[in-house]
Amino acid sequence: VCVGSGAEAMEIVKSEAFDAVFCDVMMPGMNGIECYERLLVATPALAERVIFMTGGTFQDKERHFLEQTKQPVLRKPFS
Repeated sequence: VCVGSGAEAMEIVKSEAFDAVFCDVMMPGMNGIECYERLLVATPALAERVIFMTGGTFQDKERHFLEQTKQPVLRKPFS
């Protein structure tokens, strides 16, 4: 399942079960940090299975977040 925004993702996880979530760190609207934090509240077990994607260009806040969560990170580009 592919969605176009963090808000769409939050809606769909309410009604469908997923084994994992691939989430970009930098997104318009709701960024990856906000999406992850909402998953922690709504579906904590799914939040444990988030894999972040990033092109590597981000601020200290995002870098610190990725270090603290210890979730897997896929560096773009990937195939």
